[in-house]
Amino acid sequence: MVAACGRFDFDVVGSADARVDGDASPRTTWSAPVRLAALSSGGNDWGPALRSDGITLAFASDRGSDLDLYVSTYTGTWSAPVAISSLDTPSVDLDPAWSSDGTLLYFASDRSGAQRLYQATFDGITFSAPTLVPGLSTLDALGPAISPGDLELIYTDVASASSHLAYATRASVTAPWNDQGDILELLPSADDGFPTLTPDGLTMYFETNRDGQLHIFSTTRQTLSASWSSPSVVAETTSDGDESDPSISADGHRLFFGSDRSGGSGLDDLYEATR
Repeated sequence: MVAACGRFDFDVVGSADARVDGDASPRTTWSAPVRLAALSSGGNDWGPALRSDGITLAFASDRGSDLDLYVSTYTGTWSAPVAISSLDTPSVDLDPAWSSDGTLLYFASDRSGAQRLYQATFDGITFSAPTLVPGLSTLDALGPAISPGDLELIYTDVASASSHLAYATRASVTAPWNDQGDILELLPSADDGFPTLTPDGLTMYFETNRDGQLHIFSTTRQTLSASWSSPSVVAETTSDGDESDPSISADGHRLFFGSDRSGGSGLDDLYEATR
């Protein structure tokens, strides 16, 4: 089973070129990942998620007394991360993911005594008090990812001994979610989880230990209703360490993730690759 964050267990070179132009045809290979040293805490930093504005990054960190959600803003350099106080609890809060328009932040928390999915509204300045995600309030889940259009939610099912990818759908953005269960074609003999979807919804990146170590894999589908392909490792992000919690930007040009690879702090740091 995936351990809470990191897991199955910003010096921002390149970020200054933040791509928010909506180009739908990025090159297919990723650059060498760059450590976001300005955001490093000396502790573990996981699960980065960039809002659709291209400058607001939410992530989880244990730099405080427990694992909480933080946010940083890019204005030429990354600002000092600030804890999201309205979401803070003594429990574990992690795995942020933004809605397409950036007005909702989804995340996972065990504040109720079990791993559940929550959401909070965001007006560009403040976050509301969180509520359980409508329709999914009894799921044992981590690592949500929201599709373009916000009608599909892929999550990490942690109800059994091994974690795997499952999904929920809804008819409109105001309707509650309906759980559809496991993504059967991706059921592994290992642990899969913590997905992220490209802007067209046709490629999914996720963390897995399918090859014996925690790395980022990708899978594709021909249409939003088609089956997913056999996953393969993302070579450009693979290192001597673990890679976890990938998150792709709304324009498809930036891939954020956590890693404890050589050259970092020794624990999990945040990295960015571009294309």
